[in-house]
Amino acid sequence: MLPEDLIGLKVQAVHNDPANRFHVDSADIRQILARHKDSLDMGLVREYFEVFNRESTLDEWLGDLE
Repeated sequence: MLPEDLIGLKVQAVHNDPANRFHVDSADIRQILARHKDSLDMGLVREYFEVFNRESTLDEWLGDLE
């Protein structure tokens, strides 16, 4: 499984059950973004966030990496 796909699954989990999944999955996503920031297909990652209307969350997390 590619890191982009794992991010997509975790974004979906957060969308489906934010009260129980946000804390764990958001930390995982942020860690994946940090570890693989130079090799991720950010177009695909952004698509996953767009599907669940979470682009602003992605932008915030990416801003934290700078």
